[in-house]
Amino acid sequence: MKTTTLAKNGVSMEMVGLISHLVDLIPWPTRRHAMGEVTLLLLDGK
Repeated sequence: MKTTTLAKNGVSMEMVGLISHLVDLIPWPTRRHAMGEVTLLLLDGK
């Protein structure tokens, strides 16, 4: 089984849930930008 990028970077599912909840609290036009930034940071392992 392949290891996911999130697992390689040590990002737990709880952290993914927390980030998702926080991004949902941001109003729409800004949320779209925030979702992109969060995705890039998680994939880069920061």
